[in-house]
Amino acid sequence: MIESYYWRQALAEDLKWLKAKRTFKRWSEKQMVLFERRILLVAFQVRTLLEQKRVGAGGQAACLPCVKFPKVGSKPVTRLNRTGLEEHFALLRPEATELEVWDLCNQLIHQYVLFAASEPGAFAILLVFSDFKKNDCLYRIAIPELLEFFSQYAKDQSGARGQTLTWNPQKSDYDVSVT
Repeated sequence: MIESYYWRQALAEDLKWLKAKRTFKRWSEKQMVLFERRILLVAFQVRTLLEQKRVGAGGQAACLPCVKFPKVGSKPVTRLNRTGLEEHFALLRPEATELEVWDLCNQLIHQYVLFAASEPGAFAILLVFSDFKKNDCLYRIAIPELLEFFSQYAKDQSGARGQTLTWNPQKSDYDVSVT
């Protein structure tokens, strides 16, 4: 059992850091690594709130609009060729889609490839696919929208107001639904 107040407080601090560090005067590899690392921590915090049923039903079902590029060809993505995105994905055929919050967190936490691409003076987009989706698609996520999306989970009003426990004999445990 977690006390969600402290998790939300830390999440808000991490999001504040990310918003401040999204812009920069001079790009460095260290900046990019620290930025990507903090995004992973935020995704883990949000997923923990979701797993512990500390998020209301609306937050459990929230989706983030993004773009996906389908996999092309039969050659698998491997550790040796994973950075050759143009050979694996139809980068000229973007498809608008949405990622449910659970999938979004898992793409970031289990990332097989994660690039924070920049425009002049700011980190603008993430290119990501998880080890589970590496032979399915690549996602492009706008960083400002991602940070705003995750910000809703740092607010107290996103929390669960109540829970219903229902015994599940197949699991020998309770199913928890939140309100």
